[in-house]
Amino acid sequence: MPEPNITKAVRRRQNALHSASVTPGNDIMKTVNPNRVLGVLIGVLALIYLYAAYQIPVFPIPRPIDSDALPKVLGFVMLGLSVWLFFERPEGAQRGQTVQPLSARIAQWLP
Repeated sequence: MPEPNITKAVRRRQNALHSASVTPGNDIMKTVNPNRVLGVLIGVLALIYLYAAYQIPVFPIPRPIDSDALPKVLGFVMLGLSVWLFFERPEGAQRGQTVQPLSARIAQWLP
């Protein structure tokens, strides 16, 4: 008895997904690099810092720059830099070179 067309289509789709996930070109490590990990961690830290900065009470005397201005500015700068770090390519990725590990870089400077 021949298979219905729906079952054939489902099997073809499953085979295509399986073969796409096994190929070496679909390695998740190509998208996860140290810059992205640090960018996410610093971004979370910046959001926690901004939350704490917005909890600083406002001074009762009106002033143009209050006591919470500097922490808020620092929090937004840190958040912006974490986004920039997330999207920055690692060194050597622009030229197609392999990136040396940090320990190898340090070892070449030590006597």
